[in-house]
Amino acid sequence: MGKRKHRKGTFRVGKGIKPTDKGHAPLVGSPNSNLDTYYKETGKLHRRRKFGVDGRAVKDYDAADYHHSHDHAHDFNGTVRGKKSRNLTKQERREFEKAKRKRRFWNNDKK
Repeated sequence: MGKRKHRKGTFRVGKGIKPTDKGHAPLVGSPNSNLDTYYKETGKLHRRRKFGVDGRAVKDYDAADYHHSHDHAHDFNGTVRGKKSRNLTKQERREFEKAKRKRRFWNNDKK
Protein backbone atom coordinates (compact mmCIF):
# COMPACT_ATOMS: atom_id res chain seq x y z
CA MET A 1 0.00 0.00 0.00
CA GLY A 2 1.42 3.39 -1.01
CA LYS A 3 1.58 6.48 1.12
CA ARG A 4 -1.49 8.71 1.09
CA LYS A 5 -0.94 12.34 0.29
CA HIS A 6 -2.91 14.26 2.87
CA ARG A 7 -3.39 18.00 2.77
CA LYS A 8 -3.13 19.03 6.37
CA GLY A 9 -3.57 22.42 7.84
CA THR A 10 -7.16 23.56 7.61
CA PHE A 11 -9.19 26.07 9.57
CA ARG A 12 -12.90 26.86 9.89
CA VAL A 13 -14.91 30.08 9.66
CA GLY A 14 -18.65 30.34 10.34
CA LYS A 15 -21.45 32.39 11.87
CA GLY A 16 -21.36 32.22 15.65
CA ILE A 17 -18.18 30.09 15.59
CA LYS A 18 -14.73 31.51 16.31
CA PRO A 19 -12.20 30.83 13.54
CA THR A 20 -10.34 27.75 14.71
CA ASP A 21 -7.92 25.12 13.49
CA LYS A 22 -8.57 22.71 16.37
CA GLY A 23 -10.64 19.52 16.29
CA HIS A 24 -13.36 18.41 13.91
CA ALA A 25 -16.10 20.53 12.38
CA PRO A 26 -19.08 20.72 14.77
CA LEU A 27 -22.38 18.97 14.03
CA VAL A 28 -24.37 21.85 15.52
CA GLY A 29 -24.18 25.52 14.55
CA SER A 30 -26.28 28.64 14.10
CA PRO A 31 -29.60 27.81 12.39
CA ASN A 32 -29.62 28.30 8.59
CA SER A 33 -25.90 29.08 8.41
CA ASN A 34 -22.72 27.69 6.84
CA LEU A 35 -19.36 26.64 8.21
CA ASP A 36 -16.51 26.88 5.71
CA THR A 37 -13.21 24.99 6.00
CA TYR A 38 -10.19 26.44 4.17
CA TYR A 39 -6.67 25.17 3.51
CA LYS A 40 -4.10 27.22 5.44
CA GLU A 41 -1.41 27.18 2.77
CA THR A 42 -3.56 28.12 -0.24
CA GLY A 43 -6.62 29.81 1.25
CA LYS A 44 -8.86 27.63 -0.96
CA LEU A 45 -12.20 26.30 0.21
CA HIS A 46 -12.07 22.63 1.22
CA ARG A 47 -15.60 22.03 2.59
CA ARG A 48 -18.84 23.83 3.34
CA ARG A 49 -21.12 22.44 6.06
CA LYS A 50 -24.73 23.62 5.97
CA PHE A 51 -26.88 23.78 9.10
CA GLY A 52 -30.68 23.48 8.97
CA VAL A 53 -33.45 25.39 10.73
CA ASP A 54 -32.79 23.47 13.98
CA GLY A 55 -29.04 24.20 13.86
CA ARG A 56 -28.02 20.61 13.06
CA ALA A 57 -25.75 19.71 10.16
CA VAL A 58 -27.73 18.87 7.03
CA LYS A 59 -25.17 18.66 4.18
CA ASP A 60 -21.46 18.80 3.47
CA TYR A 61 -20.18 20.08 0.14
CA ASP A 62 -16.64 18.85 -0.53
CA ALA A 63 -14.19 20.20 -3.11
CA ALA A 64 -12.44 17.77 -5.45
CA ASP A 65 -9.51 15.96 -3.83
CA TYR A 66 -7.42 12.82 -4.23
CA HIS A 67 -10.49 10.62 -3.57
CA HIS A 68 -12.90 12.38 -5.91
CA SER A 69 -12.07 14.18 -9.14
CA HIS A 70 -15.19 16.36 -8.84
CA ASP A 71 -16.99 18.45 -6.22
CA HIS A 72 -19.55 16.35 -4.35
CA ALA A 73 -21.98 16.33 -1.41
CA HIS A 74 -22.75 14.17 1.61
CA ASP A 75 -26.13 14.24 3.34
CA PHE A 76 -26.55 13.80 7.10
CA ASN A 77 -28.87 11.24 8.63
CA GLY A 78 -29.38 12.63 12.12
CA THR A 79 -25.84 13.03 13.49
CA VAL A 80 -24.20 10.65 11.00
CA ARG A 81 -22.56 11.93 7.81
CA GLY A 82 -23.41 9.74 4.83
CA LYS A 83 -20.46 7.67 3.60
CA LYS A 84 -21.64 7.70 -0.02
CA SER A 85 -21.13 10.92 -1.91
CA ARG A 86 -23.46 12.27 -4.56
CA ASN A 87 -23.13 14.87 -7.29
CA LEU A 88 -24.10 18.42 -6.43
CA THR A 89 -27.44 19.70 -7.70
CA LYS A 90 -27.43 22.72 -9.98
CA GLN A 91 -28.33 25.06 -7.09
CA GLU A 92 -25.74 23.50 -4.75
CA ARG A 93 -23.06 23.76 -7.46
CA ARG A 94 -23.86 27.46 -7.98
CA GLU A 95 -23.60 28.15 -4.23
CA PHE A 96 -20.39 26.14 -3.82
CA GLU A 97 -18.70 27.75 -6.85
CA LYS A 98 -19.53 31.20 -5.46
CA ALA A 99 -18.04 30.24 -2.08
CA LYS A 100 -14.91 28.82 -3.76
CA ARG A 101 -14.15 32.20 -5.38
CA LYS A 102 -13.35 33.65 -1.94
CA ARG A 103 -10.01 32.91 -0.36
CA ARG A 104 -9.23 33.22 3.32
CA PHE A 105 -5.89 32.89 4.97
CA TRP A 106 -5.14 31.84 8.52
CA ASN A 107 -3.68 34.64 10.60
CA ASN A 108 -2.01 33.10 13.61
CA ASP A 109 -0.84 36.50 14.92
CA LYS A 110 -4.31 37.64 16.03
CA LYS A 111 -4.81 37.63 19.78
